[in-house]
Amino acid sequence: MKKIAVARYILLATLLLLSAPIAQAGQDPFDCTALDEVNRAVCIYQVFPQIAVGGGFSGQVILTNQGYVDDSQVRIDFFGDDGQPLVVDLGEEPSASQIIFSLGAGESRRISVTLDSETALAGYARVTHSARVSVRGSYLLRVVDGSGGLQTQLGVASLVPLNNFTFPVEVDSEANINTGLAIANGSFELISSPFPTAQGFVLTLIDGQGQIAGQRVLQLDLDGHTSLFVNDDRLFPEIDDFRGVLSVSAGVDFGLTALRLEEGILSTIAISEGPVFSAFDITAELQASAEQEPNDQVADAALLQLPARIEGAVSPAQDTDLFRFEGQAGQVLTVYTVTERGVSRLDSFLSLETPGGDFLAFNDLNRLIRRLDSFLQVVLPEDGEYVLRVEDFALGGGPSFTYELVAALEDVPQP
Repeated sequence: MKKIAVARYILLATLLLLSAPIAQAGQDPFDCTALDEVNRAVCIYQVFPQIAVGGGFSGQVILTNQGYVDDSQVRIDFFGDDGQPLVVDLGEEPSASQIIFSLGAGESRRISVTLDSETALAGYARVTHSARVSVRGSYLLRVVDGSGGLQTQLGVASLVPLNNFTFPVEVDSEANINTGLAIANGSFELISSPFPTAQGFVLTLIDGQGQIAGQRVLQLDLDGHTSLFVNDDRLFPEIDDFRGVLSVSAGVDFGLTALRLEEGILSTIAISEGPVFSAFDITAELQASAEQEPNDQVADAALLQLPARIEGAVSPAQDTDLFRFEGQAGQVLTVYTVTERGVSRLDSFLSLETPGGDFLAFNDLNRLIRRLDSFLQVVLPEDGEYVLRVEDFALGGGPSFTYELVAALEDVPQP
């Protein structure tokens, strides 16, 4: 879509959502990409980022409608690692790669997920439901041994896809401890997201002192899925006796689950939203330059030589500040805003766009508690010029809506 003001579009779509019908006559309520840009808001997607069936693995989906109204068509789609539909046995339902059912207000539904196969197949599940209801759930993953005894049982919570997650990592071969992760790069289109696409994921390993211990880019096709340990050959095979965190970022929203393996027992790890910000903070290394107005049109945007640190203000109301830079395919862009609490009134909204106005990624909140700053970390898809846009989320503005914009480009190893 062409972006004139992303924040304005989001606010408008949210207001229209409250009065829009669930679906127009003759339209599939789950085919969100076929609806117009306003009515796409009728769908909400969630994800179970890791499932496994066959070869001793089985599962059970448990969904609850926590909202006030019924949903006559909740849908679950199952996908394999290759992004193709994964046909599973659904208990009393026929074998299929999807199931559609009603879920009344306050009701719960349990669906068994199995596969009669000696080979284990991994993947993920996508949940689609009306934006008028609040559906949450768990995927109960069970592993049995050769004699049929329960070996491991763990729960994977349903997750609203975002573009950055962080979780603790421990790798210690002597203690038989390892940490794994699963990434689902599915079609999780929301009213405020760029279109789903094949993309690169930036994985940053951060030690206990807050320093970057390693960084890799992992590519996944659209609807693709992968699960691997952090010391896999594609990530950080050199680490051992390590304790820290892993930050995973991308331009378009995705699902992620973190796992811990200790003495042969597998468990899930709680993940948090947002980065470990200080690991990417380079403000002390850069001399600040003042923003040059006018810069609300691409033709007027200053060409930045990255890394760069810009001091500016979104002023007057509905102002937008644009900055251009040149990049190459595969480079990692890290960009963020910093505002001074108690001084700046800016609730920053940061986006990455093409010069033609198509937006590739955005971030409203960097997810730090009680902060209104933004953070993006994106693998550039191609050589060429890109545009950074800074504006106020509510399209406010004035002399007190001040910010610092910091941006850097890096070449990061890819497997």
